[in-house]
Amino acid sequence: MSASTMLPASRDVNMLFALRALLEELNVTRAAERMGVGQPAMSGILSRLRTHYGDELLVRFGRDYEPTPLARALLPHVQEATASIERLLGASPRVFDPAQSARSFTIFTAGYGAHLLHTVLSPVVQRAPAIRVDVINGQTVPTEPQRLWLDHDLVLASTVGLPECRSALIFQDRFVCVVGREHPLSRRGAMEWPDFIEAEFVLGECGADIDGRLRQALLRRGHEIHPRVEVESPATALHLVADTDLVAIAPERLAQDGPWTDRITVLEPPFGEVPIAHYLSWHAIRDADPGLQWMIAQLRERAGAGEPDPNAQDGSSGL
Repeated sequence: MSASTMLPASRDVNMLFALRALLEELNVTRAAERMGVGQPAMSGILSRLRTHYGDELLVRFGRDYEPTPLARALLPHVQEATASIERLLGASPRVFDPAQSARSFTIFTAGYGAHLLHTVLSPVVQRAPAIRVDVINGQTVPTEPQRLWLDHDLVLASTVGLPECRSALIFQDRFVCVVGREHPLSRRGAMEWPDFIEAEFVLGECGADIDGRLRQALLRRGHEIHPRVEVESPATALHLVADTDLVAIAPERLAQDGPWTDRITVLEPPFGEVPIAHYLSWHAIRDADPGLQWMIAQLRERAGAGEPDPNAQDGSSGL
């Protein structure tokens, strides 16, 4: 597929850049803002592009758009063609200036992912004072999971994305046992397996995948927990253990960073290491988005994850 087949012969080269904006933003209003034109004008451009290609390109899904198969196939060629034009004309490629940008980002997560994000977001937004970051803490995954990556810039989850997504590790965590400061085990400073068997637990939901790993680790030791109290989140469980004789099993990052830290004691788990990993994932159509790539790099740097491994970015499973 060549640039000449992508650009209507009677149209200005700006149509190609408008097509790129539409396919990357998946939103007519944002594409119009990016091109410096009004929303009605961008709607007219989209209509002409649809006529040229004989394809809808962007299809309504509720109040949003999603790209058609042709649009997905076009995007990398459009990105390559516009980059070549920019180089040919001596123009600087599209860049993201965090000091000047007023862009909005949306990040979808579930479980205790929102708490993890808040621990690293503050220094990021300080570097880009005019940007807006909306963290969507969802309780359920849509019936069409791909909508997550089309509707949001990033998804934070304990699994990588769909095959058409890219993923990068951001947080590594593990389960620990937690008791209140007045608990006998706190004074002893250790929990043995017999203590674990006899303990009364409060458990908060971390998410089906993460909770399943803990359950499997315990079953391998021939044990299954029947908690005395079940709550909606590990944060609530940590609040409860601070004032009771209950024991919580919670992610270590969460236990060590919260309003409960001076009222609890973190103990090594007697059931061994149960690791937890969280990944940032994004749809492949956003690969050439410099603002998004800046945000990913900043979040991973603040989380201590380093630079993304390009050999480990292809997604392979659902949320």
